[in-house]
Amino acid sequence: MCLLKKMHLRFDGKKQVYELSAKRYNYLNMTLAIFMIIFQIVLIALNQASDTSIPTSLTKTVSVILAAVTGALIGLMLKLRWGEKSDHMKRGAEAYNQLLRSSTYKLQILECGGKLGMQGVHDFWKAAIEVEENDVPELILPL
Repeated sequence: MCLLKKMHLRFDGKKQVYELSAKRYNYLNMTLAIFMIIFQIVLIALNQASDTSIPTSLTKTVSVILAAVTGALIGLMLKLRWGEKSDHMKRGAEAYNQLLRSSTYKLQILECGGKLGMQGVHDFWKAAIEVEENDVPELILPL
């Protein structure tokens, strides 16, 4: 039972770390996307403005700058791949969530007087190691 409790606490901690990392990467990715949308809206608004309200030379200059910044943001998003990293961390959190759920069930069996036997705990331990080695992606912490 002591081993199961330690495993349960470990799985809970790892799940929280992976979930937090996934949320951070998703937040960073969405922030860049929102900036790109804002730049495109401003670009469209500038092009629709009349020549009397905004000088043509200023409109052209700002349009070129916004287009360049948008291109740079797209390049940055492709380079950093924060969306993909968020998905990887979500898969890791789900793997730990499954292990956490399984350890919870086993602890409840033991707490209610049931028996798993040494082989049952040993098999679960081996299966958990296999899941961590094969199904959990490497943890990537944001900057």
